Amino acid sequence: MRQFFLGCALIVLCALPFRLKRVEAGAGIDEASSKVRTVARGVATGGIATDFADRIYFSANNRVYRISPDLRIGANGRAISSDGLDAIAGSGERGSLGDGGPAILAQLDLSTAGASTPASAKGNLASDISGNLFLADTLNDTVRRIDADSQLISSVAGRWGSGNLSATSSEQILRPAAVAVDVSGNVYIVGNDQLWRLDPSGSLSQLANVVDPVAFAVSRDGDSIAVATRGGEMFVVFERSTPGHYQAAFTWPATNQETLGDELAVGQADNQGEPASRASRYSGLAFDASGKIFAAKGNGNIIERFDFKAPAHATIAGNGRAGYSGDEGAPLEAEFNAPGALAIDRDGNLLIADTGNLAIREITHAAAVAGVTLTPNTFTFSNEPTGGSSAPEVFTLANNSSVQVTGIAIDFTGTATPPDFTQTSTCATTLDAGSSCTISVVFSPQATGNRSAALHVADSDPTSPQTAALSGFADDYELALQSGNTDTLTIVQGGTANYNLAVVPDNSFSGTVTVQCPVGLPLDVSCGLATGTASGSSGGASGSSGSTTLALTVAPGAPQNFTLALSTMAKNQDTLSPRVLRRPRSSGPELGLAILGTVAALFSALRVRNRRSRSRWRPIAMSSLRFRALGLVVAITTLIFAATGCGGSGTPTLIQKPNPGTPAGTYHFNVIGASQGASRAFTITLIVQSP
Repeated sequence: MRQFFLGCALIVLCALPFRLKRVEAGAGIDEASSKVRTVARGVATGGIATDFADRIYFSANNRVYRISPDLRIGANGRAISSDGLDAIAGSGERGSLGDGGPAILAQLDLSTAGASTPASAKGNLASDISGNLFLADTLNDTVRRIDADSQLISSVAGRWGSGNLSATSSEQILRPAAVAVDVSGNVYIVGNDQLWRLDPSGSLSQLANVVDPVAFAVSRDGDSIAVATRGGEMFVVFERSTPGHYQAAFTWPATNQETLGDELAVGQADNQGEPASRASRYSGLAFDASGKIFAAKGNGNIIERFDFKAPAHATIAGNGRAGYSGDEGAPLEAEFNAPGALAIDRDGNLLIADTGNLAIREITHAAAVAGVTLTPNTFTFSNEPTGGSSAPEVFTLANNSSVQVTGIAIDFTGTATPPDFTQTSTCATTLDAGSSCTISVVFSPQATGNRSAALHVADSDPTSPQTAALSGFADDYELALQSGNTDTLTIVQGGTANYNLAVVPDNSFSGTVTVQCPVGLPLDVSCGLATGTASGSSGGASGSSGSTTLALTVAPGAPQNFTLALSTMAKNQDTLSPRVLRRPRSSGPELGLAILGTVAALFSALRVRNRRSRSRWRPIAMSSLRFRALGLVVAITTLIFAATGCGGSGTPTLIQKPNPGTPAGTYHFNVIGASQGASRAFTITLIVQSP
């Protein structure tokens, strides 16, 4: 039956009117910036995948491990060892138990040995746009899903699959060798000589027959599917022709007789049906954002790139010799040993499972990046207390394509409820080619602990959505009483109440907390703050020392004590309250003379009678008018000073305003602490009694 499928595929493919163009080795690689690096060593890698946050996942020994972006290259440029890896799934025990529980406790059986899944089968990991991880659990005949947020594991297809799949169709997925995911959330599965697609609703459909799948990849838009078959000596590309149908469009090599210059001959199968010893075997496949295919030749120790639509071909890495060399150098000078599974991150870096060297290696800037990018694609905020708000982190949405992007919509996805992240942006609904806009994200945690979400940008670009992983930790602090103290104090009018309080951080919070005295205190109550503990909780002399604000630096789990003193005032106690200034009033003769002078000046300023005509008035001469006006000013000034007592001969006296003291009663005040935009209040009660 396998020979029948392979023969049909070759008949179709050999009839295709195609001839691959030869391209100079290394074409398309920016040699000035591209180099080979080792990401991790001491790891026996099966499948390999990256997610939207550029975290690397790989399977080994019935477990799944993760490498975060900041650990990809360790201190001094040295790669991390297997000791620094983060296991996220698989207990290491072979079995099938664990669905519904934490992935790290689940049993897996990832061995790929078997007649229909050669031991070299790769690609058993894939990540969707939300960071959920899909795993081909081969010998359990099951495809399993690890939730990005809860880290719980479940079976979605195959023997233990659940959901909308019928038992008959789901159980046909035997020995799943590899999985892939497109941007729409469709999961593609190869196994049991068949190619399947599982859509987000849980509906399963068969797309094609493939023989002995070894490596597998799907383009981001889901329009192209590449499968290395028949032990790896060829790979086939299926193209979507209608929404539900794919057809074979490309194979490499075109026939099993073709040779390519100085490359190894494809070789012809021997009588036992096994490839000849010099056959080139493809052991890993990956699509970049532009739809080009990267292929690893496991026994050729090189990495190739194909543009099957041009068509064009290039060797981009490896000198063909088995070895372990070339780190920090040009890709074509590097030596690999049996390269296997491939993956490409959002920055265009190509990840290679260098299986013979027990390492994961990277070729930087090897592949095309997305047409629209969101950078950075991951960010961890500094610890922030609940109720506070961090400084904004700015993300850039850049349109690197040649056409305008439309339909831009920005939101957050994940399980952060209520929202722990908010955003403002300069982005409109469209973004011209070559343009960019910014998105400012603020971390405002609503509850303590680890908080996470994904900044999610949807648009018309084929690479949509663009995402950035967000995370932060919410800690907490509070204002509280020192042990053995009370928040309610009773004092006699004129006394001082000393409240022994503390800033109490949780086991994660650290920083400076600024405490301030209550606002709205009565006029006859004063406040002071000081570090430490007061010797007595009440009593003492009136008045308080210390500032009205106090900055306390606290460390995780270590309370900082402080004292708040409220001082009251006794009745008739000496005070600096406003005084009344009084001077002796002027004597009677002085006031009488001032009044007489004023009347005379007023009369002189009036118009005088015209002696020639008693019926008319006329103005006085100008010089006389000025003289009389001056007299008027002097007289009025004299009158005012005399009336107010200024200039009198008596001695002034100060009269003290009567001081009733702090009124008796019960008062409630809020002591406020603030740190990183988060404030805390503590209520104290003061009871004042009359003497």
